[in-house]
Amino acid sequence: MQSQVSMGSRMPPLTAATYQSCAACFKDDTQSPLSRCSKCQSIVYCSAACQKTDWGKHKSLCKAIASLVGDPLYRASLLFTLDDSPSIDLQSTNELCETNTRIEMGMIEKVLKRPLSVKERNMFGWQPRCIGCSRTDRVIRLENSPLYSTLKSCPDCRLAFYCSEDHWNAVKHLHAQPSSADNDVGLSQCEMNQQFRMDVRFQYSVPEAGPFQWAPERTKKRWERLGPQRGVEIKKEEQGKETCWEEEFSRDLEEAMQGARIPVVMPFLRAASKGLSMPMTILYALQNLNGSDESWTKKDTLVIHILGASFATEVRSAQLFEEILHRLPEVKTLRLLLVGPEINAPDSKPVDMETCPDCRRKGRKRIHQHHNMLYHDFVSRQSARFENPDLAIAFNSGASARGGNGTEPGPGDSWKETMKLLVERKIPGVFTSFNKSEALIESQMLREAGATLFAQDQLGPCRNPWGTMSLIPEPNGVTGWYGESMWLAGGFKG
Repeated sequence: MQSQVSMGSRMPPLTAATYQSCAACFKDDTQSPLSRCSKCQSIVYCSAACQKTDWGKHKSLCKAIASLVGDPLYRASLLFTLDDSPSIDLQSTNELCETNTRIEMGMIEKVLKRPLSVKERNMFGWQPRCIGCSRTDRVIRLENSPLYSTLKSCPDCRLAFYCSEDHWNAVKHLHAQPSSADNDVGLSQCEMNQQFRMDVRFQYSVPEAGPFQWAPERTKKRWERLGPQRGVEIKKEEQGKETCWEEEFSRDLEEAMQGARIPVVMPFLRAASKGLSMPMTILYALQNLNGSDESWTKKDTLVIHILGASFATEVRSAQLFEEILHRLPEVKTLRLLLVGPEINAPDSKPVDMETCPDCRRKGRKRIHQHHNMLYHDFVSRQSARFENPDLAIAFNSGASARGGNGTEPGPGDSWKETMKLLVERKIPGVFTSFNKSEALIESQMLREAGATLFAQDQLGPCRNPWGTMSLIPEPNGVTGWYGESMWLAGGFKG
């Protein structure tokens, strides 16, 4: 097995935002009693030592939250839309959560006179909320009502919250029954929460360790088409059966773990799927874009361009792309070009990457090159030297992102020019997204750029069978999940 050691301080787990893990050392409340910061009541620590260590990072936000508690406008803004009666319309509750979180973070940023950091935004985005009405602990303290005291949690998953027994009784059946939402995998929200908690414990089980990464070292004897062939809708009679991930990787992982069996293997497989999702989605996209023509599986050199790449994700996961060679035994060289403004490293020349012993014996190569710029700028700079790749892919591009209040231009606008270039140059392309709403927006953007998209049940907008198994609760709401490349926004050949 291969693991990757973090090169910097890790982000606190989501359970830190739900007051169930120490914000400094990440111990959860099963390992040590936790106490809230007495000033802002918005963060927890396992000891005075951890609180002292974290104070330099937390101080400004702590004081900002405390200063707003007595602000009449702050109080009125958060209480205006609340109702004492519970709602079973979870979509409306999510919208209310989204609105209140945006208002609250906006007011906090005005006091701070700076944007919130990712860690700070996580504190607000994933803070506990009543599943029946959207109240947070901070709102309950502002109300000072005899009807509510503090949020309680589901006794089974401890990641769904309620402000009163009446509200819990009104919605707990929705929490306990299989979801019909877009992420439907045949599990209830409660079961998904329990699985997520298990994944968090696995991820943070080794101090200072980075994301778990693993890929089998075997090489397939021949190319084998990836399933499912059409669509990824989960029929009721098929729920509970093996996923594509289990079919393709569980045996390899069992061998790597010296015979460990399901369910012991599952947390490892879910964690590994986050990185392996990239090479597997590339192969699935090439398979669908080329249909019955499998000449691409026999090319001497296969060229893949990864758009919007970052150092933290694609560059650090470089060794995982060797799975493409391991599934395409007739390909001699895999050339990966990683381009994106988040690479944050000097442009590189083509570099021969280390490969497994079997690939080395057979003279097979994996060549990487990266450029710290937008893809359309890179193509323009290459001019006549540029050659179309076999595939250009953007993982979780964020093309749907807007700036400011949601109507101003934002980071996603730079993708419009890239999409137009891909279409004009007839470069085969695929975009993936974290969730359905992003996929739908990006699919429309591709059409507006002139792309003729492949059938929806092949390359989107639809669930990606090779999206990560490790899903995360959506922030700013009480339901919903997202994951790396969870959805395919669309595929096209120009």
